[in-house]
Amino acid sequence: MYILENYDFLESLVKDGQVDKNQKFLKDGFCIADKKENPNHVFVFHFLNGAVWSTYGWTNSKNKSFLEFYKKIEKLMFSFNMPIYRTGKNRDFKNHTKFIGLIDGFEVYQYVRSF
Repeated sequence: MYILENYDFLESLVKDGQVDKNQKFLKDGFCIADKKENPNHVFVFHFLNGAVWSTYGWTNSKNKSFLEFYKKIEKLMFSFNMPIYRTGKNRDFKNHTKFIGLIDGFEVYQYVRSF
């Protein structure tokens, strides 16, 4: 896992998955990728009000390497002992999250441990 300081390349890749298309792309997150150059899998998190928000996620393919990367990310994020939330129109993580309610009309999901 690598921490990327600049993840501007994600802006166009994640735009379609955002619930609010007018939301400004947030550049102050904690970005973790599977490799430094030309990553295949990337997650961006923000820490806000005692919670971890999975702000952006992207992969070029959902394969074995993505699953292995996701497991590492999941272990790291749960090590903070904080709830982990996400919004987004994609239900990619329906087996890893539970619906907890609406905030400003948007569905919010909380990650649940899969290990």
